[in-house]
Amino acid sequence: MLWIPPALLALGSFIVPVLALSWLNDNIVTPGVNTVAPQVVAQGVKLWQGVNLPLVLSGITLALGVLFHKLSATYHDWWEKKTFKLPVADDVFHKVMAGLVSVAKWQTQRLQHTRLGGYALTSFLFLSLLLLSQLSIGNIPWSSVAAEFTSLEAVIALVMIASVGLCIVATSRLLAVAALGVIGFMSTLVFMLYSAPDVAKTLLLVETLLVVFVALLIRHMPMFSTVPKHSSKRRAVHATVALIIGASVTALLITITAQPIDFTLSNFFAEQSVPGGHGRNIVNVILVDFRAFDTFGEVVVVVIAGISAVSLLNTGAHKQNRIHSLIFATTAHIVAALMLVFSLYLLLRGHNSPGGGFIGALIAVIGLSLLMFAESPRYVRERLYYSPFGIAMFGIALSALSGVVSLLFGLPYLTGLWWKEVLPLGTPLVFDVGIYLAIIGGVMGMLLHVNEELD
Repeated sequence: MLWIPPALLALGSFIVPVLALSWLNDNIVTPGVNTVAPQVVAQGVKLWQGVNLPLVLSGITLALGVLFHKLSATYHDWWEKKTFKLPVADDVFHKVMAGLVSVAKWQTQRLQHTRLGGYALTSFLFLSLLLLSQLSIGNIPWSSVAAEFTSLEAVIALVMIASVGLCIVATSRLLAVAALGVIGFMSTLVFMLYSAPDVAKTLLLVETLLVVFVALLIRHMPMFSTVPKHSSKRRAVHATVALIIGASVTALLITITAQPIDFTLSNFFAEQSVPGGHGRNIVNVILVDFRAFDTFGEVVVVVIAGISAVSLLNTGAHKQNRIHSLIFATTAHIVAALMLVFSLYLLLRGHNSPGGGFIGALIAVIGLSLLMFAESPRYVRERLYYSPFGIAMFGIALSALSGVVSLLFGLPYLTGLWWKEVLPLGTPLVFDVGIYLAIIGGVMGMLLHVNEELD
């Protein structure tokens, strides 16, 4: 029965040209040519086109086919002996897959060695090579930097360099962390020097919170004396990579800042801050109005990070950790109360002056952390009344709902609306309050849990 399909094909090839040639031309060939190329005159299909080049080539092809068929039986064995045998596709596939598995095993052994220091070194090494590949030393405008370098900037740079050196040679983790803190505080001065008070405040508070976290964790880390030291060769590699990254980033920033700056966005925000965002603090107006959706996403990430950290430390053992000092316990309550009031002040004034929900929340967290050290995590939990992460989720929901109001007025989601003719209130303030609560809940939830678990 296998002969039926080719027989039908051959029969059709004979019947159609003989009996249906005119129908084929009128209904298929001519309409198709007129549709594709209207400017071309359609030539109908003919059963006999005369002796032409296609006919000659077809005859040559048939003759060569017959010739090769006759010779194949004679020279088949000779051809098999003389020619190179191609490998079987299945064998090639299995060998390639085996090679890939071998390469994967080798790569895993070299890269996945379960050493965090090795991971960091590999990442920084490739980062340094990437930065170097993008720089041309001859095009870096070093002279312009030297001309604009002030004495105050020089002092800040020298203090930073000294702190880096102290961090390298320190034999105590507390001293190393203190040196890193000095670098952070010097960075704060840089932002203050260039008229960025909001960024400076945020960096200062983050550095302070870093000290709080380190105070909780440093006692649970092994002493430097018990940690094996790296060989001189490995330390030299670390130093080289660090110097390359530092120099490359410095050169990259110098090159970027030497280029003409496009002030289009800066001018837009400066011009629209008051009429469009109803606030004189451009930074906060951008955060809670112009790019509120980005801020909302960032805060959600902070809360998720806090919840993830707590889940990793969930041992079920809630221990009480406090600093046994009467003076500290007495003053902590006063300072914490003042910081909480000041955080609310920064929250409410942030739309027109340096401040805002994020900065206010960080100050509130520091105040609550003082209470945590002076009393206990349980004491702070009782004063918060609600679960910290419950407060964080409520803050996220409040920020999300503040954007729904604009939808009711036919405006895009999270568009700021104000009713200053009635009260100095608006949806950006509600959004900022949500950010304030989310940061307090997320960070305090993580701090309380770390203090309870790691002691």
